[in-house]
Amino acid sequence: PLFRLLASEYRLIAVDLRGHGDSHKPHDPKSYGRNMETDLIDLLDYLDIDRAHFVGFSLGATVVGGLLVSNPDRVQTATLGSGFFATWNAEEEAFAKQTEERDELHPWEPTNQDLLALAAVIRGMQYATVADEDIAAINTPTLIVFGSAEVDHMSELQKRKLRELPSVVRTLIVEGADHDSQNAAILSDEFAVAVGNLVASNPIT
Repeated sequence: PLFRLLASEYRLIAVDLRGHGDSHKPHDPKSYGRNMETDLIDLLDYLDIDRAHFVGFSLGATVVGGLLVSNPDRVQTATLGSGFFATWNAEEEAFAKQTEERDELHPWEPTNQDLLALAAVIRGMQYATVADEDIAAINTPTLIVFGSAEVDHMSELQKRKLRELPSVVRTLIVEGADHDSQNAAILSDEFAVAVGNLVASNPIT
């Protein structure tokens, strides 16, 4: 829905982040983290784009959240869809270990998904964590979207962070939506309209 809404008026650029799709898939966690933000800035430079509206989903949202801190001058607006600012704890290490030990792909994963690389991506987030004080200092128009089913499964730390965002950051909870089914928050018309309004209200001049 978002692509359909924006395609007639805007130039849309979809990126395979490193560790995903047809991009390189190193197995060293230090290859990820802030390097994923640098990749996006390098792409802007290559395409001769000064500023852009960034929309990220899941891990992509985490990378966009990092850009708000590391390169705010290149971000016109930011949308974090079903993802949040990077944190690191024992739960995330357990998720990385579970990922590398999987013996089959999920139905939504591409056939060239490298699970060792994906585990490295997860572990790389420890090098890209965003402090509370950095989140509080954000002054870029930002939208954070989650499905209500996602919020129900958030840790108390994540719920606290969601409650304590600066006023420039708007939140949208899509009732009944989840992370990655056909009922995902980012597939909703609510998500598309909210992003469209954010972008239209903050034109690049």
